Amino acid sequence: MFSYSYTSRGGSGALGLVAFLLAIAATVAICILVMPKNKREGLSGFLLKLHEIVNFKSLIIEKILKVLYVFCTCLTVLLGFFEIFAGMPFFGCLALIVIGPFVVRLIYEGLMLFIICVQNVIEINKKLDGGLTAKPVAPPAPAEPKMVFCTQCGTRYDAAAGPCPNCGARNQ
Repeated sequence: MFSYSYTSRGGSGALGLVAFLLAIAATVAICILVMPKNKREGLSGFLLKLHEIVNFKSLIIEKILKVLYVFCTCLTVLLGFFEIFAGMPFFGCLALIVIGPFVVRLIYEGLMLFIICVQNVIEINKKLDGGLTAKPVAPPAPAEPKMVFCTQCGTRYDAAAGPCPNCGARNQ
């Protein structure tokens, strides 16, 4: 009933190529004009929101999971309810209605625990000076010995070591 001609397939391929090229151009523009942290002050409205999205100021998955949790809970209860009228065993459907939301909640909480851990790691990295890329501070180099020449024999020696090791004279 439906048929595609050769020209319609070629047209969609050309549109796909145009979409690909526009996506590259948009990516370059966003990476140069919106993504850098020093550009944040000059942005407002949509561009500011886009800056926060591409720099992951907040996690969108948390909001998506909440909606999916509510959806899956409602779906589980409704499926159990409708399965009763479809002739499925009553206790199996009752178990789906009662235990189903509990299982959905456990899965949701497990995913949320993972997300909370990720958020805490991000927060800890922000509080660290320089984040995880900070270089360790090197210990200070030991002080160089103060070398002096003996006034009696001319031998060079470390003044902190005591008298001249050659003649024993105490030079001050």
